[in-house]
Order: sequence, then structure tokens, then C-alpha cells
Amino acid sequence: MYRAIIILFLIILVGCGSGGSKTKIDISEYLPKILTKKYTEVSKLIDSKMQNSEFTENITLESNKITVKVNGAVTTVSTILEDKINIQTAGDNNRTKTMKRRVSNGDKVIEDIQENKTETLKVGSQIVGDRSIKIEESCKLEGSVKEFSKYFYLYENYDDEHDIIKLKCTTVKTEITSVKPEFADDVIYENGTVEFKPNTSYIYMQRGIGTIATIDDDCITEKSPKVIIDDTARPSECIGEQYNYILYDNS
Repeated sequence: MYRAIIILFLIILVGCGSGGSKTKIDISEYLPKILTKKYTEVSKLIDSKMQNSEFTENITLESNKITVKVNGAVTTVSTILEDKINIQTAGDNNRTKTMKRRVSNGDKVIEDIQENKTETLKVGSQIVGDRSIKIEESCKLEGSVKEFSKYFYLYENYDDEHDIIKLKCTTVKTEITSVKPEFADDVIYENGTVEFKPNTSYIYMQRGIGTIATIDDDCITEKSPKVIIDDTARPSECIGEQYNYILYDNS
């Protein structure tokens, strides 16, 4: 998962509720209310060693705006409106996404389609075609949990005012390849549309703190001739692991 996407999720995707599933939750109540957040990122690519890194978010709070910086650079600016929250992401063509401000368990918190990615296909220096990429993102509020732990971090509702919720996020990538007719028989690229298996990840949020963890475990079902990730497969079908965890340091 790309860092820009991850950072975006770290600030915006929230909700909660121990009541009925139809109770509307004001998401703005669960945006960060603290000024500094330190994270540990743990990642592993298939057949590679686990990697660890750290980063710190510096947060500026205004009346209806939250600005997040990492290493001195703005990563996201969230603007709270009456019925929605607009999130502008720096470093990604300054894209703006919109999320619902009030949701119930089972509702989609954010739904976004990104279709402006285009890749030029070359053989040597010769352009033989292009490939357009569409990425569909969707996150749904699953409900609340009493506590959550990962590695040496334990997150819990320590005073009944810092409840934790879980979101399930799905990302679907579609590639459309178009090869120029004069090169169709001479290159390895093939015309057509390929829809990849959905990538599933989870986000844990805590009231007043924001994101405390993002969990992205990938099931590898094939390694050759190319790696195939299928998060819908049964555990017995996985022949390798790949993961990315971002964990809030609450120590």
C-alpha cells in the first residue's frame, strides 16, 4: 500500500459506537485532538526480511480544519463541513476526497474512484502503447472492539471515553492495456482489461486520538511467473506472506 494512501487513512477514517447499529456517529468527534503522534511501520515483502521504520505526525488544529505534517511537509488537510469532510492529499496531484460525516455500523465511510493514472508502455525507447489504471477504494464501519493489540502495543478503552472501532477497507485495481496495432504481434503486452483481486485491510480508530493501527495482510497464492495476491483465498491456499502494519506508539 502506498505511503500517501496510508497517511490519508491515518487521519480520516473513523467512527464508533456501542449502541444500536443504526445510531448515527459524528465522525468529526473522532479526528485527532492531540498535536503529535508517533508511529512505527512494520512491513515485509514476499521472500524478504521484515523492515521497521518510524515517523511522527505533527498536527495543527483549527476551528474546522486539521493539518498534518510529516518531516515538515504537509501530507493531508481535512476540512470539516456540516455534512461531510473534505480531505486534500499533498503529493498526489493535490487530490481531494470526500467522506460522510455521520455514519452507522455497516455504512461506507469513504468511497473513491481514482482513474487518472496512465503508464506508457515501451520496448527500449519505442512507445508501443499505454496502460490506464483505475483504483477503487471503499471503507465500511464494522463496529466497536473492547481492545486491540499488535506486537508490543495494547490499545484499550481505558476510561470509557476512548472506545475503539474497526473499519474494513477494500481496494480494487483495474488495468486497461492498449497496444498500438503495428506492435500487437511483436510485444509481450496484450490488449485487454485485468481486474485484480480485492485487497483487504483494516483500520482501528480510537476516540479523540484517531488512527491507532492499520493492518494490511496479503495472501500470496502464486509467486511465478508473477506474484498474485488474493485476500479472498482460504489460508490453506496462501504460499507466502506480505504485510504492512502502521502502529500508533501509545507508550
